[in-house]
Amino acid sequence: MSSSNEDPELKFYKHREWKPGEDAAPAPVPVKVMNAPENVTPSNGGGSPWNKAGTWEEKSVKSWAEKELKTALVGLKEDMDGEDVVIKEISITGDASLTFIRGKKRYPFDMKIEFTITGPEDLKCTVTMPDFASDEDGPYDTEHKWSNDGNNTLKPKMKEVIGASKKEVRSGKGLFVKVHAALENWIEEFKKL
Repeated sequence: MSSSNEDPELKFYKHREWKPGEDAAPAPVPVKVMNAPENVTPSNGGGSPWNKAGTWEEKSVKSWAEKELKTALVGLKEDMDGEDVVIKEISITGDASLTFIRGKKRYPFDMKIEFTITGPEDLKCTVTMPDFASDEDGPYDTEHKWSNDGNNTLKPKMKEVIGASKKEVRSGKGLFVKVHAALENWIEEFKKL
């Protein structure tokens, strides 16, 4: 299958008409960009200037969310026969972000919050709120775990003072009424970002 005009040193496919070196494009030249153009404007829905179409953009605000939740919740207290029942520690896991979707700003969050609550005579309770999320409405579900330390005879009274069940929160009794109010305030602040 040899033709008379065949180049013996061909190193490319024979079906191509073009040969390297003939009308080759010039090599690319790097250009240094000093500053971003001044005429770039943000999209209508917010977000970054590069996202003019307002498609999908997400920014994590997890550290802000954790800091603000701890500030709002640690130290909340309720009186129990002259002594304080106090939220001492909080552990937060999950995510919070600002999302721009099709030009609309959204505020998704999905967190698990664990409260360590101390009462009289070193009685401790860990209350877990497994689903503090943007698609859930309060009052939120809770789970209780009591430590074996302290005076267990005070447990029923302290449980009433904590008031973490949905029924107790709806009745307006207990520490978790304050917790839910703080969470609602946090959601409003989150929506101002």
